[in-house]
Amino acid sequence: MRDERVTAAVDWARDVLGPVELHRLRSRPWAVTWRLTRPGHADAFLKCATARTGHEAVVLPVLTRACPALVPELLATDPAGHRLIVASAGTVLREREGDTFRLEVWIPLVQRFAELQRSLTSYVETLLEQGVPDERPHRYLDLLRPFTTAEQVPADERNRLATLAAGWERPTVPHRLRLREVPPVLKAPLVPPSLQHGDLHDNNVAVDEAGAYRFFDFGDSCVAHPFSTMDLPLMFAAEGVDAAGVARLEDAYLEVFTDLAPLAQLRTELRAVLALAPLHRALSWLRALSPDEAATGSEVVWDPVAAAEWEEPILYWLAQLRTQGRMPRT
Repeated sequence: MRDERVTAAVDWARDVLGPVELHRLRSRPWAVTWRLTRPGHADAFLKCATARTGHEAVVLPVLTRACPALVPELLATDPAGHRLIVASAGTVLREREGDTFRLEVWIPLVQRFAELQRSLTSYVETLLEQGVPDERPHRYLDLLRPFTTAEQVPADERNRLATLAAGWERPTVPHRLRLREVPPVLKAPLVPPSLQHGDLHDNNVAVDEAGAYRFFDFGDSCVAHPFSTMDLPLMFAAEGVDAAGVARLEDAYLEVFTDLAPLAQLRTELRAVLALAPLHRALSWLRALSPDEAATGSEVVWDPVAAAEWEEPILYWLAQLRTQGRMPRT
């Protein structure tokens, strides 16, 4: 991230809050975060993002209107500068739980997040109008196509993705991929679009003093099928509990949507959405690793040095469209 953007964010925080000490917590190519301390005040957090990932500054105000009890208190936001300040939301779940995955923790957690998603359904147009990435199911084909001609994608992979796209567009065209027809979720999803978090794990959830969950870090979020949020929770569940436990977690999440369709049909839709979730991850990494000057362009281009440092995540997630099975990687 450019130094002048970081300096401007620090100056803005001091203009908003007055005298404050800033402790840099994390620096990434796509965002920088600080802990803010002030005498007589609880800690707060400043986040400054690039233009490609800065839509969190418009997401949080909408979340604050729709479901304030499920997110940190928003102290200030500057959408034009792609920065925001939030109050501390409590203890980060990973700090409280360590590496242990417990269903009694995660079942209510995913249900609360499903409630957040249901509460945002009526705000979808607002989110889109304010620049939140549009990755709704009917756009999957258009979202995939640019990768089929991107020079940074190896030729054999471009050809594979082009074959996949052709299969989605004309399901009668034979090809050797496992996804052999247009996924039903592209045509007529049972569940309306909402906000999908994009990175829902135990380091992006806090537990407040009352024991309630509060969700943060929406920098990878987009408007999409809500079920795609479940890719990471289910990956972690598969590492921590048996198959019956994973099924319990799935059903607990889906239960929040059973007024829309029977549970069995929702399970089928969840499988279809998860098979396509790697496309969301590839797009999220593309935004994270693209230079600011590419913010308004449609060309697929990313910083090769940053991508190498992060072990080529865009190519990794594109490759996961090859099969429904994939290893956890954030």
